[in-house]
Amino acid sequence: MVNTGRPSRGCETCRRRRVKCDQRRPGCYRCEKIRQSCSGYRNLEQADSIFRVQTQFSYGPRSWQKPSARHRSRAAKLPCVPAEDSPTLAVYTPGESWDLHVIPLILSQFSSVAPGGGVSRVYSSLESAFNPLHTMESGSLLDLASHAVGSAYLANKTRSPNFKATHQRLYGKALRVLHVVLQDPKLQKQDSTLLAVWLLCLYELMTGSSISDELGPGPLSWDIHSRALESFLKLRGCDQFSSKTGCQLFQLIYHTIQIRSMQTGCQPPPEAFQWFDSVKSSGYLSDTIFVPLFSDCDKAARICSNIQYLIHQFSLQGVSEFVPSIFATCSDLEASMKDHFKKAIEYSSTVMTPESMEQALRVIAGLQIRNHIDACFLRLDQCLLNLLHHASKQSQQAVGQLEELEHLRKLTIFKSQNRAERILEAVPRLLPVSHSCRMGGIGNWANALRLIWPLRLISSFPVLLDSQQSAASSALARIAYDVGIMQAVGKYLVAYEDFINITQPTPSSYDASFPRLPQVEQSSKYIPVTNDVPQLQF
Repeated sequence: MVNTGRPSRGCETCRRRRVKCDQRRPGCYRCEKIRQSCSGYRNLEQADSIFRVQTQFSYGPRSWQKPSARHRSRAAKLPCVPAEDSPTLAVYTPGESWDLHVIPLILSQFSSVAPGGGVSRVYSSLESAFNPLHTMESGSLLDLASHAVGSAYLANKTRSPNFKATHQRLYGKALRVLHVVLQDPKLQKQDSTLLAVWLLCLYELMTGSSISDELGPGPLSWDIHSRALESFLKLRGCDQFSSKTGCQLFQLIYHTIQIRSMQTGCQPPPEAFQWFDSVKSSGYLSDTIFVPLFSDCDKAARICSNIQYLIHQFSLQGVSEFVPSIFATCSDLEASMKDHFKKAIEYSSTVMTPESMEQALRVIAGLQIRNHIDACFLRLDQCLLNLLHHASKQSQQAVGQLEELEHLRKLTIFKSQNRAERILEAVPRLLPVSHSCRMGGIGNWANALRLIWPLRLISSFPVLLDSQQSAASSALARIAYDVGIMQAVGKYLVAYEDFINITQPTPSSYDASFPRLPQVEQSSKYIPVTNDVPQLQF
């Protein structure tokens, strides 16, 4: 029998057995026959029994048709009964201002989570560097810079045009306030000003620059702000190390300055020697391992700068005369650094699953030290290959000399590939896919900022393996689209001028990877930084 969809008044037992109920009072015959109490009969006048029969007559007229009298009468007889569990769309309206969450957001991106989750803590090496955030005034340079960074991050994560317009507006306000700050020598020396300009550097990395642009604002403005950081450190002098906040700010800032020196090939600030001595003797920091790290990497930066000076100012014969001493100096420097940081690096290699916050922080520090050393020498390898290429162009060279140059070239490429492999091995630990990583890293800004430069070196270094370049590009994409630092996939700074890929016959094969960008002019809004002519001491 076809079910027409009409409701049955029969008892529950008969309806379940699909038999006709005689609806006898007080109980039906079928329930009495099977010796079961009858549950009674349904009242179809109750609201919970009303429904629409799925037939051609149950549907109302189309919206553009005038309802007939029949439809109007049926609608009047069947009242609308709302469903009890009908889903509703709840729109969340934040009860607090976004301004209250800027500082927690920034601090969380420079924090480590305890193994197994739970408690998080700002890296001990930076816990005082962000103190100015807690005392900043509304509308100040630091306030505007931090809000610009937070809005840029949310714009990258949400792709919201509202956040994009907000961070651009805040950045413009920050630059106008910065212009006012630069008129006051007292404000220039404040910790809040130094941290604000560093946040402006971070903002440029957040926004990045499009690959299609000839020279995007990201690397150009980042270079200008990083020059300003160096100028501010010089202006602050040794007085900046009279507090723990000043010492940790220096540690945060100088990493940016050193990366710029390595990329552009300019000399590190000569005052750095005095700064390193002052921060060690200040007594505010219990761990000053970053001081010898920065000091030794500055030596590598000076070698890179001197190599570029040699290539541009000396004859081919003069360049060849320096090759043995340069390679010997590089080997001695690398051996010295391996010996000095052996303990920290080995700890990060042996402890794969830290069991405490202290162990997690030591592992992260060891990985970052190893990566920074490998990245500095990877950049140095680029300069050495450039030097060998120019030396090989000298005419009337003996066969033995050419063989020695070729041996050095192959050895440098081999070392570069090993350095790249070590950097890539650290990526899953510093930039884990899961936020529940037992090591404590959560793929935050702090770890990502330490990975961008090494990974961009790998992805743009033609002598490395294709698999290494591909892995580096993949990690950079994660930093851009997962962490929110878009410069990871943006244009390059002026870093590879006159660099020649010896493995390729013509320079056209690497023009795409190493764009020759115009030199960045000094900005008039900052105190200019001058670099002396490098002294060729290897």
